[in-house]
Formats: sequence, structure tokens, C-alpha cells
Amino acid sequence: MEPFPDKFSITDLESFSGVKAHTIRAWERRYAILKPGRRGANVRSYNNDELRNLMNVALLVRHGIKISKVAQLSLKEREIRVRQLAEGDAGVEHDLQRLQIAMLGYDSGMLERIANDFEEREGFQGLMEKLFLPFLIRIGTLWQSDAIRAGQEHMASNLIRQRIIAAIHALPSHPREESPLCVLFLPEQELHELGLLYLNYLLRLQDHRTLFLGQSVPYGDLRGIALRTSDPVIFIGVYSTVPRSEPMADHIAKLRATIPQGHARFILSGPRVAEVEKMELPSGVMVHTDIREIPRLVGSMKGFDRTI
Repeated sequence: MEPFPDKFSITDLESFSGVKAHTIRAWERRYAILKPGRRGANVRSYNNDELRNLMNVALLVRHGIKISKVAQLSLKEREIRVRQLAEGDAGVEHDLQRLQIAMLGYDSGMLERIANDFEEREGFQGLMEKLFLPFLIRIGTLWQSDAIRAGQEHMASNLIRQRIIAAIHALPSHPREESPLCVLFLPEQELHELGLLYLNYLLRLQDHRTLFLGQSVPYGDLRGIALRTSDPVIFIGVYSTVPRSEPMADHIAKLRATIPQGHARFILSGPRVAEVEKMELPSGVMVHTDIREIPRLVGSMKGFDRTI
């Protein structure tokens, strides 16, 4: 029994399963795949079991089984077919669906078990890049469509946050003295720090020196760090939703002007930097949308000239 049973609209089912609402209705009419209840004004209402069933059906159809054949299978037979797929190439998609179901039910134990099993097979980087990062993208989509609640999103995000922090603490601490100091920050009003935390792990994994500042850091604080040292410093920022009120190019120009010290460089990442990837940037500023590439960029910048 789900610890927090819930009711879902057909729009919610569309968001979770990726199956269009008109297709769901057609499957109901032709094959009785789902048997929704009704509430107020004859509006369809679905429970957790029906959502789980639809996600299993969608997975089987995406892997080449005709809907007419899937409809002939019992619920148990569908689950068996899904588990068989999970042992092959469809395993990640199956685990993503299980994570979504666990998040919906506030089932932290199930989330932990899925993560533990996946990490045992793929290692921590595999867990992050093959499972958690796609899961976070889905969470963002579901959040924007109001298909999940704040508590559900926070529970899943905090689980991921705790695992990244534990992985960082488990790393041996042997920073290379010749490496530039990597100062990791989120700009003011930016709160989405999971990507930045994982980047801290990747940099520490390669023995880079890091200083993790986290969420919503004023630029005056970055300037203060640059003024306190003459060693090479790389300020690394991740921009997901900020800035909201000005073009990214203008924002970067102001950031560079705030910290003009010649021994300071910038690597900026996140969804917002995509708009400036092909633009001419101020001296000493690089952008890359894929945070996984940043340790390589840092490695190529060690011992850089201080006269930017």
C-alpha cells in the first residue's frame, strides 16, 4: 500500500508517462488499459496503481510490443516483461520510472534501494550521470507542469544531495598544489546547487583544489577572494535560472568588470550559458553547458598567465 495514496488527472499521467492524453483515452476505449474513476463534472481520476500500470504499458510499447499485444497481458505478465527489459538496455528507463513512483509515494526507502542497486552496478559516476541527472531533468519538467508537490521534489533532491556529499567526503584528500584554486559558486538568487555539488566531486576526484561557496553568492564576496590571494583562481559558476532580467552576455560583462584581477579566470556552465556559447566573451571567461567537461578545462588552465 502506498504510504501517501494520491489521485491524478489525465494531464498528470501524460507528464509522468510521456504518453499523450488523447492516446491514453484511446487505450482506455479500445483496450480497457485503465479504469479511471470520475470526480466533479465527469473528470477522469487515476490512482497510483493505474499510473504504475500505464508507465509499464508505455515502456513495453516503446520497446516494440504492439499495444494490442500488451493489452492481452495481465498486470503480472506486464510486470514480468518490464523486469526482463530492465535486465537489458531498458534498465535505466525502468529505474527512472521506479524513482518517479517512489517520489510520488514519498517512499524514501525505495529511492535508496534503487540508488544502491544502480550504484553497485554502475559506480557513483554512473549513478549520477545515467540515472540521477536524467531524473532531475524529469523532476524539473514535472514541477513546471504542477504534476508533483514541493515536498516530493525536495525529498528526491535531498536524497541526491546527501549521496553527493557522502561521495565527496569519501574521496582521499590529496589536492595538487600546482592546481589553480577552483571557487565554486551559484550567482545571487540561484538555489539549484546539485549540479555544482557534483562538479565539486568531479574536481576533487582529479585532485583539484576547490572552495565550495554554494547558493546565492554576492559578487562582492568573489572579488574579496580574488583580492586575498595572488595565486591563480578559477571562479566556476552554474547558471540554471539566473539572471532573469538581463541578457546573459551583459551579466558576464558585469561579472568580469567586478573582478578584474589578472590572476582570476571564469568558467561558467548551466542552461543559461547556452545563449552565449558562440558569442565573443570578455578575456578570461569560458562557458560550457556540460559540467562534466569542466575538470578537463581546469586541467588545461593550470599555470595560466596572470596578465589576462
